[in-house]
Amino acid sequence: MRRSPLFAASVAATIGLGLGVLCSAFTILNAYMFASIDLPNAQALYKLSWDTRSARNRDFRLADFDAVRQSDSSVFDLSAGLGAAVMQDGVQLPGLLVTGNYFQVLGARPLLGRTLLPSDAIAPGSNAVAVLSEWAWRSRFGADPTILGKRIPLGRQSFEVVGVIRHGMVLPGQQSLGFWAPLTMARAFEVADPSTDAFAKLAKKYQAVIIASLFEKRAAGVYHNTAAVIDADGTLMGVYRKMHIPDDPLFYEKFYFTPGDTGFIAWKTKVTTIGTLVCWDQWFPEGARLTAMQGAEILFYPTAIGWHPSERKKYGEAQHDSWEVMQRSHAIANGCYVCVPNRIGHEIIKNTKGKPVDKDGIVFWGQSFVTSPDGQVVKRAPIDKETVMVVDCDLAKVEFSRTHWPFLRDRRIDAYGALTKRFSD
Repeated sequence: MRRSPLFAASVAATIGLGLGVLCSAFTILNAYMFASIDLPNAQALYKLSWDTRSARNRDFRLADFDAVRQSDSSVFDLSAGLGAAVMQDGVQLPGLLVTGNYFQVLGARPLLGRTLLPSDAIAPGSNAVAVLSEWAWRSRFGADPTILGKRIPLGRQSFEVVGVIRHGMVLPGQQSLGFWAPLTMARAFEVADPSTDAFAKLAKKYQAVIIASLFEKRAAGVYHNTAAVIDADGTLMGVYRKMHIPDDPLFYEKFYFTPGDTGFIAWKTKVTTIGTLVCWDQWFPEGARLTAMQGAEILFYPTAIGWHPSERKKYGEAQHDSWEVMQRSHAIANGCYVCVPNRIGHEIIKNTKGKPVDKDGIVFWGQSFVTSPDGQVVKRAPIDKETVMVVDCDLAKVEFSRTHWPFLRDRRIDAYGALTKRFSD
């Protein structure tokens, strides 16, 4: 916290009152203990430490920070951090998960690259970036001058190194910290998840990148349709949460799923840069574009779509063609490969008493396919058989397509402001 000394105790009381805990939930470290550190106006800094026992055994949460900061941001500049530790080569590396404004509040300057920014911590799981301490950079990474842009394993994911912080620009007691990462990436440091761990073992064994579709229970009553991206070394790179949630008969997705908050993400895997969206996302060109703009050369759309048997005769062919053409258009417009795995089978939805809620059910139409950057279908699976498709993707065709059909180059980004509106009326 940065503010004049008169505010420290009153701020602690205000925060405690607002969160329904006693002021004693905070331990206030006197600002003058910071006088010797190499930060601008260090005497204006105060450190408030949360005491779980005094706070009625309740942990301090990111939502608490947001609530307090929004309530009276004119009185003080507040940032927050949560301790974390990872194992690297059998040795523990301590770190701190912080809010996006942490280094701005401190006034810390980087030795290399940049610090964390507010834009790095907009949504949970959205930005796996990290800043190293000068100590860790020198002792653990050999003072590698090319460290910026490299990915290092931290917790259950890999993080892109965006900066190195000078040794003298950390708070007392933090000299042994090895890294800082966005607090919104806290899930990467939680206890291992059995689902992603199982896929991580397979990815490492076969040196293959895996996109694992999961029903994610984020909290009680908050569920996501999630795709986990696991690199070829078994590192969980991150998750994408389905952004667009439909309301189709017999799917009931709006009942189960919360709209995603990760934004559209591209991952630099050991093979190439990829992006994944999920099912209903495939109908929206904006998602494909925003992912391709981050460098994705292959877009994946894990899907579960099919016919309602009573409609198939009249609409079936047109529905399937629309689905395929839409995604082939993503390949053309963005000059990239598009891979679409879709399920097969006839599913009858049953209620809690075991009786069908609809006698016809859904017939999933399969026909998984891969399309090249020119929109041509390279390979297509059958309608009703489980199939393993192995398709060579010549990434030189991405460069060729984006050079000869330079849609990304010729975009008029100055004229697209209205796209952020629901409707222009």
